[in-house]
Amino acid sequence: MIPIYRAGWQLIKVRAVMIGSLVAFAASLYFGVELARTYGLNPADGGELASLPARLGMGGLVILLGATFAGGMWLYGRHYAARMAFDSARKQLHLETASFFWNDRHVIDVADLGSARYHDDLDWGGLDKVTASLSKRAVPQVDAPWVAVRIRGWRWPVIIDQQGVVLHPELMKRLFPTTKRARR
Repeated sequence: MIPIYRAGWQLIKVRAVMIGSLVAFAASLYFGVELARTYGLNPADGGELASLPARLGMGGLVILLGATFAGGMWLYGRHYAARMAFDSARKQLHLETASFFWNDRHVIDVADLGSARYHDDLDWGGLDKVTASLSKRAVPQVDAPWVAVRIRGWRWPVIIDQQGVVLHPELMKRLFPTTKRARR
């Protein structure tokens, strides 16, 4: 087995946000239930208990926001490469993806690896034009390059953080020949 990649410090940051999303979900659950019980009683809310549908709607919305954040981080972690190793005898990639508290292991045949696209910026439909017009001191510049690798049978690509540690650059280039994403 040849180790070829590990996310390093980036994995600690991703996992911290993942655990933070669980804390946020617990807080949203608490405050959602509290809102469902007491929404409207505070003087700022009118001082009179709101109707049951209004209370359930407001509490449910708060719970849904926390659950969406935690669920989104779970989905992100399922596709974030924590470690990769190559088994040259079996022509298989051993991939570990981030989970909330441990790594999930996947064994992928090299024949199932698809295209790899390199992304080096955040271009969200013209956002870079807006930020370019603002002062460079006012807007922090984001440098978070990553590679999206398609795998047969997976709905979403695997995310390889380029700020991680590449342990075997030649093998990485051979397994994941990248194309740069076209600018809009």
